[in-house]
Amino acid sequence: SFRTVLSHLPVLQQAGVDCQVEMGCVMLHMELMKDLLSPQSRIKLTESEAEGVQLDGMHWQAISDDKEAEGLLQLATQNKAVHTLQADNGFLDACHIITAIRMPT
Repeated sequence: SFRTVLSHLPVLQQAGVDCQVEMGCVMLHMELMKDLLSPQSRIKLTESEAEGVQLDGMHWQAISDDKEAEGLLQLATQNKAVHTLQADNGFLDACHIITAIRMPT
């Protein structure tokens, strides 16, 4: 959970580790990917031996506490509703939302 990861930040920072946590949220619907934190972003699925599978072009937002994460989840939910209203078909009921956190190196 976000709280678990974020709870480790102060300990790492006190130990002199320069770290931050970032959050991203993407909606998958059939072959389409929509960035729910930055809808204008163009996301591409890529793969490399060194990095593995990546979502290139996805917006990552730095977060420092669970309130910021909750705010971003609300934004993602609002943007999902906009995409749902813009859809020409009724298949958005079958979309998947992926919310991820990472600690960039």
